[in-house]
Amino acid sequence: MSEIKNATTRYKILDECFRSTHRKYTIEDLIETCNRKLEAFGVEAGVKKRTIQSDIAFMKSDKGWEIELDETLKNGKKTIYRYADTSFSIQNSPLKPEEVIQLKSMLDMLKRIKGVPLNDWMFDLIPKLTSIDSSEKDNFMSFDQNSDLVGFEHLRELYFAIFNKKVLKIRYQPYTKPEPFIVEFHPYFLKQYNNRWFVFGYNPFSKKYDYNLAFDRIKSIDITDISYIQNTEIDFNDYFEDMIGVTKPENAVCENIVLQIKGNTANYVETKTWHSTQKNHRLDAQTLEIRLNVMINQELIKLILAHGSSIKVIHPPSLIEKIKNEIEEMGKVY
Repeated sequence: MSEIKNATTRYKILDECFRSTHRKYTIEDLIETCNRKLEAFGVEAGVKKRTIQSDIAFMKSDKGWEIELDETLKNGKKTIYRYADTSFSIQNSPLKPEEVIQLKSMLDMLKRIKGVPLNDWMFDLIPKLTSIDSSEKDNFMSFDQNSDLVGFEHLRELYFAIFNKKVLKIRYQPYTKPEPFIVEFHPYFLKQYNNRWFVFGYNPFSKKYDYNLAFDRIKSIDITDISYIQNTEIDFNDYFEDMIGVTKPENAVCENIVLQIKGNTANYVETKTWHSTQKNHRLDAQTLEIRLNVMINQELIKLILAHGSSIKVIHPPSLIEKIKNEIEEMGKVY
């Protein structure tokens, strides 16, 4: 990895450290964390104090992100490095015009190379870069990606942890828990659904190879020296084929789902299918019957409920009962 790429990676590591409110980072802590995480990314360690000081100076400058650190924090005589506003992140800072131009030039060059695996991704990115280019006077495109997506900053670290087979200690807090807890995690697969990111892997406590964690509930990630357990149980290329979303209930099996959909919703679902198994059959001009062969999970139930009275479940009885129970519970709220 080139020095430029090393520097970019260090900036992102420092950014994560500066945002932390549960750990106090001195200059020695920053050096140790950068070296440890760079090693996890497959980069030879060797970051020195002078390098970190230069990185911080650059991040503070107008050529960087003009970050502001809380200069009052001390641990004895040692300075604590933390953002004055811990909600700030360089990951959420808009690209500068010169950065957009550089990216466009790079993508223009790469898209001419046949066989590049990310070609489709790059073609999708080009109009997005145009839409954020401040030099464009007429912005005529908008995208559904949430620039403030909580937890998205973990994507790079989790990707390299999978690539380099690193075991993680993740500080995690589900919506149902008042306090976070530590999870030992052997990561295998990254998945996005409904504008949220999830990581799947092995958790020794649960003995599950498809234990999943939502990015937005991850509080911190630490790389360990624990021996990595390979995934020999699940083919994640096929894992999601039998369901909508990311939640696979215990002992779930595929079932034949029959739904009747009315009005404009019918037209919508007919053209924007829910699943690859979907079969459409018009009962009349206003009614579409669709058949799916999927597992019944929370994502399917929420998708049906999202369309209100325009969708009726015909089969199976177990799904009808689940929908009725949800509607009854909703009625108690009003």
